[in-house]
Amino acid sequence: MSIVSRAKEFENIKIRPEEMDELNRLQKNLFMTLGNEYKKTSTDKNIDTNPNEKVYDDYEKVFALIQGYLLHAEYESSSLVADTIYIVQNCLRILRCILDICIKKNMAQCAEKLLLWCKLIENKMTPEDHPLCQFSAENNLSNYSALKSKKEKKDGLLSSDLINRVMEKELSLDRLRDTDSDEISAMIRLQKRGGLIKKFCSYIPQFEVEYKLKPIAQTIIQISVTITCDVDWAARWHLRNEPLWVIVDDEIDIFHIESVAISKKAIFDKTPISLSFFIPYRDQSKNYRLIVDSDRWIGSRYESFIEMDSLGIRQEHLEYTKLLDLQPLPREALNNKPFEQLYPKFPYFNPVQTQVFHALYHTNNNVLIGAPTGSGKTIMAELAMLRVFNHHSGKKVIYIAPLKAIAKERLKDWRERLDNEKSPVKKKVLELTGDFTPDLEALKKSDILITTPEKWDGISRNWQNRSYVQDVALIILDEIHLLGQDRGPVLEVIVSRMNYIAQETSMEIRMVGLSTALANGGDVATWFGVKPQYFFNFKPEVRPCPIEIHFEGFSEKHYCPRMATMNKPAYNAIKKFSEGKPVLIFVSSRRQTRLTALDLIALIAAEMSTGNVIDQFLNMNSKELDIYLEHIQDPNLKQTLAFGIGMHHAGLITEVSNIL
Repeated sequence: MSIVSRAKEFENIKIRPEEMDELNRLQKNLFMTLGNEYKKTSTDKNIDTNPNEKVYDDYEKVFALIQGYLLHAEYESSSLVADTIYIVQNCLRILRCILDICIKKNMAQCAEKLLLWCKLIENKMTPEDHPLCQFSAENNLSNYSALKSKKEKKDGLLSSDLINRVMEKELSLDRLRDTDSDEISAMIRLQKRGGLIKKFCSYIPQFEVEYKLKPIAQTIIQISVTITCDVDWAARWHLRNEPLWVIVDDEIDIFHIESVAISKKAIFDKTPISLSFFIPYRDQSKNYRLIVDSDRWIGSRYESFIEMDSLGIRQEHLEYTKLLDLQPLPREALNNKPFEQLYPKFPYFNPVQTQVFHALYHTNNNVLIGAPTGSGKTIMAELAMLRVFNHHSGKKVIYIAPLKAIAKERLKDWRERLDNEKSPVKKKVLELTGDFTPDLEALKKSDILITTPEKWDGISRNWQNRSYVQDVALIILDEIHLLGQDRGPVLEVIVSRMNYIAQETSMEIRMVGLSTALANGGDVATWFGVKPQYFFNFKPEVRPCPIEIHFEGFSEKHYCPRMATMNKPAYNAIKKFSEGKPVLIFVSSRRQTRLTALDLIALIAAEMSTGNVIDQFLNMNSKELDIYLEHIQDPNLKQTLAFGIGMHHAGLITEVSNIL
């Protein structure tokens, strides 16, 4: 409050000589000093608690008038009344601004205090006041006529005398809710007033909160929160959408804060609000709090310490494999001329491939590899395939990709290298997805089947009647880190069924899992049946191709404005970091691809209007571009391609997708 009193907005607030007497009288009744030390003093204006206190500086006048407003002080000087109105309006705005700053800096205690003070000033209450003061006639009738005041008091307000009796008996809001109305009447010695107090208590929202914890990794927890609001909604007191804050902190730092609103319909229908978010979890000794607090109502707050004991997270070092300083293996290590001819572009395997070479090419054990993108995991899978071709001739290799797009990309690559007349190995590669199912004879003659989890799950169910399923020697599961998502159960069923088939047929089926770096790789390896020496989990920074990461944050909460504010920074980032180079921009919907592309064109046009020639996005001449544009019907795509910007999504036909 001392900081607020010194704000620039109040530079013009001066102490006038005629105000000194009233300010000095007000100073005697203030409940806090400029040292932020609370003084438990009476709010009775007739009691002099410290007659030596006087107002000397202008900012002290601001500080005093803020408290005078909360104490319902009355002034004879019209200038003090006008100054109070101006100060309170700006004070609330400044406090909300400081609250936003504290939230962005994750300052838990400051944010908690500031939210309380915002509500105190909005409701014209001091920290000592009872939450029922929000319904007092003194707080709500300052701008009403005398006739209307009389009617309002009769129809729906609490008198100051009634609230004072509640405060004298030290009856908290929770106790009033739990106590019978007749008992309340007896406590305050006023007949038939307990029911009235209970009614007003029901206007203050209560929250029934349930939460579930789910460990995502050793340092990340997902919290699913369900909030039900219990309140007697009244048009006079409540908004159609009541704003709330959902906060998770450790009393020092804020780990998550979110603003939500409960609608009138949700209140009447008792419909719960469901939220799900992630928080970091690094220190087991910390006490995490879950807080649900109203943005308007004092006394409407839920607070609970989150019980982390049931999570079962082992506080141990993450299971990463050290990248050894090995001499890179030459391709001649394959010891097979046709196999060596498959890799004409590089004479040596990279460090990650060198370290896993023996496990994949010289053993039949299950292998799980977690390595960053760009480390050559496809070549690693091919090493296991080459072992099958060398030692288990006639057996089949199943490659399971999580997406049809990945399956088609792998199909194109392997057909060019393995399944043509010039290939040194000449292996039959077939696609087995929802888009294409070959006939039975083709399946029996195939050496490599590229499929998706759902398709192979359906086919392998009837494995007794399908000989090509029983002929499988190797299953390659790509992107196995998706095990925790929607397709996870399908992958689990496939692994379990293939193990069962191997047991029933007495045939060994090898499994190779490929993934990015795994946080809980040990658990996945145990489930996958991988021995410790055949589990490789390299850190994300172990990349043959170096990478730089730049972060930029956006504070917009709503989707459309947030996406719009990202376009210009993205355009500037392209010019700064990737001028003249290919760029990928990922958005979350098909519609957004068009909006983002058109916004980028607008930014290009704006620069062209200033005289700058923008041609770095288009790296072909117009005649060559026209040949491609003839095969495209979408006018938006034609327009964006003219500027060197393409749009790719699942709705494109195959021909257009290949052109892009």
